[in-house]
Amino acid sequence: MEVIKEMRNAATDLTEGTPWKIIMRFSIPLFFTFLLQQFYNMVDTIVVGQFLGKDALAGVGSTGAINFMIIGFCMGLANGFVIPVAQRYGAKDYKDMRRFVANSIWLTVFFAAIMSITVCILCRSVLIAMKTPADILDLAYDYIFIIFAGIPITLAYNLLTGIIRSLGDSKSPLIFLLICAALVLGMSVFFRVAKVEVVGNSIYTAEEVVEASGIGTGDNLFFINRFSAASRIFSKLPYVDKAKVTRALPNRVTITIQESSAMAYVQADDGYWVVDQNCKLLKSVTESELTGLARVDGITPVEPKVGEVLNAGEADAPKVTYLAAILGQLLTRNMASKVTVIDLSDASNPGFTYDGRFTVRLGANENVEYKFGMLQSAVSQLTDSDAGTIDLSIDKRAHFSPG
Repeated sequence: MEVIKEMRNAATDLTEGTPWKIIMRFSIPLFFTFLLQQFYNMVDTIVVGQFLGKDALAGVGSTGAINFMIIGFCMGLANGFVIPVAQRYGAKDYKDMRRFVANSIWLTVFFAAIMSITVCILCRSVLIAMKTPADILDLAYDYIFIIFAGIPITLAYNLLTGIIRSLGDSKSPLIFLLICAALVLGMSVFFRVAKVEVVGNSIYTAEEVVEASGIGTGDNLFFINRFSAASRIFSKLPYVDKAKVTRALPNRVTITIQESSAMAYVQADDGYWVVDQNCKLLKSVTESELTGLARVDGITPVEPKVGEVLNAGEADAPKVTYLAAILGQLLTRNMASKVTVIDLSDASNPGFTYDGRFTVRLGANENVEYKFGMLQSAVSQLTDSDAGTIDLSIDKRAHFSPG
């Protein structure tokens, strides 16, 4: 009850002073408060009309009667609960006043539960009974269902502001609504996306990236789910390796992407599949499109799908993991162009052909980064005429065998 005491200390005694001045001082903020509450409905209509089209606007308009009836009932109910509170406060009977506040809270909880459940269940039937046109029925239902699902919030707000006003304070609810109105305008009318910029693209056009993200001009900047947008880009554009969506006030979105590199190919029953450095399947290609890509032996894709990581079955899963490590090092060290074949037939000691002169044996899948460092060092010490096998699987050293 400390809250009630603080509210009482901040309240205005309407029983003292010149009546007309007290009434005007109390009623003017009250007038603007109710005006702002109606303003919310107008903002709904503006937003729907500007951004969702005429059918959606018609759907919202068709709910006006039922919306006014139910929400008006909620406002009247909540304000009726606080009449005894105002009477007890005026009589300075604070003990009974607190009791009426508690009772009004419990009654609000009860009516909120009953009304929200009942009207949400019946609202579609009521719209049909009102002969709402079939082409806007779903739109009208979607809108009014959300409104009615918020009945507990509507009742709670009107009860709280009613209690505050019953203590003689009509300014605090107005200030609260002004803040809310500013937020609603900012998040629904202003801060609309005017420009979507794409950075880092070379394979895909900016238009393709923006379309895949699902972000469009006119979208609210604050309502954009950056992570969902990035996820949509990944799922629709297989060559995208990384994507980041950032917002910049007042109206700009930047999509920064990093595209995958086509590194190698594997042969499946239905043809050839290109993989990137993470073993993600980029696309299915014909034999004539394999130029410049390393052939991977020892792995057969199982039910390959564009955009998914290479699946070679449970038994060959370690091979895929090792292949990703190999391709990652080849890309990082700019060695991929000199590799023609990667042989993973022996998962414990895979190898690859390098520069057309060397057969490289890697050994077990451990210390891969270190082994590639040894490989680069060993190649740099050999002459252009040297050819043979470079074994990186023994004693953490590079062993060269000519031939």
